[in-house]
Amino acid sequence: MRSGIVPKFYKTGYISPLFKKGSRCEAGNYRPVTLTSHIVKVFERVVRKHMVNYLEDNSLLTNKQHGFRSGRSCLTQMLDHFDDIYEGFTRGEDTDSIYLDYAKAFDKVDLNLLVRKLRRYGFHNKLIDWIKSFLSDREQVVVLNGIHSDIAKVLSGVPQGSVLGPLLFILFINDLEQVVLSSKVSFFADDTRVSKRIGCHDDCLMLQEDLYRILEWSRNNNMKLHEQKFELLNHLHNSKNSCAELPFYSTTLQYKVSSEDVLYPVEEVRDLGVTVSNDLKWSKHIGNMVSKARRCRNGAVAIIPPLSKSSSLKNQTLYDMSFAVQGPKLWNKVPQSIKVAETFDTFKHSLSDFLALIPDTPPVAGYSCSWSNSLIDYSPSRWSDI
Repeated sequence: MRSGIVPKFYKTGYISPLFKKGSRCEAGNYRPVTLTSHIVKVFERVVRKHMVNYLEDNSLLTNKQHGFRSGRSCLTQMLDHFDDIYEGFTRGEDTDSIYLDYAKAFDKVDLNLLVRKLRRYGFHNKLIDWIKSFLSDREQVVVLNGIHSDIAKVLSGVPQGSVLGPLLFILFINDLEQVVLSSKVSFFADDTRVSKRIGCHDDCLMLQEDLYRILEWSRNNNMKLHEQKFELLNHLHNSKNSCAELPFYSTTLQYKVSSEDVLYPVEEVRDLGVTVSNDLKWSKHIGNMVSKARRCRNGAVAIIPPLSKSSSLKNQTLYDMSFAVQGPKLWNKVPQSIKVAETFDTFKHSLSDFLALIPDTPPVAGYSCSWSNSLIDYSPSRWSDI
């Protein structure tokens, strides 16, 4: 630390491609997770601990950032967002939410700009020199199925998979909130959402201006945006608004990203693993979860012998794994339709019957209640309280 130098042989990262979504034949659909030296990771943990304590004690991190912070999660970000929407509904206001998409956000961090921002936050010069050495002159090798690629130099970015990488990234985008003047911006690492309550057309114009300022900030900080992947949700407090029948009404529900790209409302988006619809109903999200759980169960049925005692623990874990889903506290207490409740019940019946064939396997958790309450009581006890 005193020398501010990280030995070069500790700065080689081995990239393990992690598939995200889309076609498996496209390299852009994989997340490059970097496997770094364990010795450096131990040192990173010590450095990160002191950096986080300094940042939290001096309130230098924006409250809008929920990623990679103690006591915050996807759930806290979603609860804050939905609380704001429902509060707007009580005042007769709609909410427009724009979901941004950064292209290779961690890989696009400009080292010189990051160093400048670290100095602005008041970190010691020796620590900054060490971080600069840690991020400079890095090399990487892609490893896939035991085959190694040629060594390539890393020109920018913070390594995904390192201990310090996420903290350095949220420090890099920490000042983005300052350019959003009239809307509400929320972060989970690089997943960014800007929203505003809409009571009149002037509110739409203010949201548009904030969107322009975010685009300008991204250009100034060398962060590339995928404007074509932006998504817009209109949450209307009154879905039967007669104004929707007017011919020019649709123009009030769109925002410009550039001279060529215009955002139009969509019915649903995937937000931090949760399917959010414009009418704030959860039937689509719950249906997706049950479908995924069925596939998980069917795969286990085909692979694991149902009557094997040695498999009882794995099969019992199947239930918890099937419902280890995103945001249960977010929608678990929300009243649902009978159809949605029956969707859960049908799956739970079939899963319970399957587990009953396995010796010494406890019953399905939370299934002693009547069907009308099963939607509320199905989850493990650790989810029972918000």
